[in-house]
Amino acid sequence: MTQKVAFEPSHTDKSAGGTVMTNHLYAQGGGGEADPNPCGSPFVGTLWLGLTATNNGVLQVETSGSAIPARLGVYRLTGGIGDFNAAAFICDLTNGPQAKPCVVRFNAQRGTNYTVVVEGWQTNGLLKLTTRMGVAPPVVASTQCLFVALGGSVPLAMPATNWVPVPQCQWRRNGLDLPGATNTTLLLTNFTAMQAGTYSVVMSNFVSVATNVVANVALAGPFLLSYALATNNGSVGFVISGTADQPVVLESAASLGGPWTPLRTNKSPCVKLVFTNANALLDARRFFRASLWPPAP
Repeated sequence: MTQKVAFEPSHTDKSAGGTVMTNHLYAQGGGGEADPNPCGSPFVGTLWLGLTATNNGVLQVETSGSAIPARLGVYRLTGGIGDFNAAAFICDLTNGPQAKPCVVRFNAQRGTNYTVVVEGWQTNGLLKLTTRMGVAPPVVASTQCLFVALGGSVPLAMPATNWVPVPQCQWRRNGLDLPGATNTTLLLTNFTAMQAGTYSVVMSNFVSVATNVVANVALAGPFLLSYALATNNGSVGFVISGTADQPVVLESAASLGGPWTPLRTNKSPCVKLVFTNANALLDARRFFRASLWPPAP
C-alpha cells in the first residue's frame, strides 16, 4: 500500500539562518500502487513530502543517514499535491541502487511549492529525508600587499561573506594547503622569508566553492636577491628572483664597471621579481644587480 505524506505548506526552507529540516519517514519498498513517474522511472511504495521555499537560494534534498537506500524525485508544483502532469525536474535514480545516499540540488524560487517523492529501494525501513537551503553570492575581495618584519606577526582574515551556511575554510600558501589551517583567520607568527608568498583561502559549503587570494606577504627590509638553476629541453640556465618592500629594477652588465642594462622590474612591491636568463646570456659572463625603482632624482 502506498504511503503518502500530505502537502504541508508549513514545511519550509529558509536561507536566513540556514534552516535545516529533517523528516523521518517509514518506507514500504516493493508492491503497492504505482505513484508518479519521476524522470521516466515508476516508483512504488512511495512517500511524498511538500516543501515551500520562503527565499531564493539553492535547495538540497538528501537521504543521508537513512537505514535503507532510496530513489528520489522532485516536482515543481503549479497546482495541488496531485499535480504531476509534468515530469519531475530533478531526480536521483542511481545512488540508491549503488547503496549510496540520494542527493539532489537545485535553484529554488521564493514562494514556489515543491513535492519530494522518495521510494525505499527494494526494502522496508526508516528513511531520513533532510532538506536545507543555502546561498553563496560572489565574494568581492581585494588582495593586500603586506610586509612583515623578521620575527614579527600578521593576521589574515577570510573575506567578509554572507554565505549560508557559513563556509568551511582551507588556507593555502602559493597554492598548497596549510595543514590544520581551517579557521576563518590565520595568524602568521615568528615570520621568516620561508613564510613569504601568496596566501589564499578556499571557502566551501554545499552550494559552492570559491578560492580568494587574500594577501601577498613578504619579508620587510632590504631587497633579497637569490638565484637557482633551471633546465629547459636539456638546456641549463638560471632564474633570478627577489622581493622587497619597494619596487626595484634588475640590471645586467658584462663587467662590474658597466654599462648596466635594465632587464626586469617589479613596478609594484606586491609582484615578486622573477627573471629567467635569455639564451644569449649563456655564452658570456654576466653580472646582475638590483637598484631602487624609479631611481632617485
